[in-house]
Amino acid sequence: AYLPDDYVPDSGQKLHLYRRLSRIAAKTELDEFAAELRDRFGPLPPQADRLLDSHVLRLLGRDIGIQRILVRGRSARLTFRDDVVPRLTALEGPFRDRLIAVEVRRMSPLSLVLRQEGADPLTRTLIRALDRLSNDRAQAARMAPSGPARTHAMISINNT
Repeated sequence: AYLPDDYVPDSGQKLHLYRRLSRIAAKTELDEFAAELRDRFGPLPPQADRLLDSHVLRLLGRDIGIQRILVRGRSARLTFRDDVVPRLTALEGPFRDRLIAVEVRRMSPLSLVLRQEGADPLTRTLIRALDRLSNDRAQAARMAPSGPARTHAMISINNT
């Protein structure tokens, strides 16, 4: 997950892009950043795509109370904060027809292991699922306006 030298050859420009990426706090900003990269440098190489995917997972994870996301190949582990209990039925839609096996590793704090058994890329399925949980949480927050403080989510993607 990085910007390859053959995609952004100038190291100063690359550093500037990494700094801008680190300041992005909303998915819409990230979409604009990705569009700018495509416009300036061409189609995203897989490494840059993974970089942006990891950032969107971090943003979504932070919003829904995920403490850690670890992605390795075709499996991922999601660990939620102690005070967070997501409505897991919200995941039925994003996982439908995607051949995802879900295993609850621990109930408190909730820790899930997801295994991609179908052909779809796991990170895209995760983004779809976390986006759904984020929307579900936002809808619940509108009904009960007190929400938890935001924290950072740790993301690790390893596609070896």
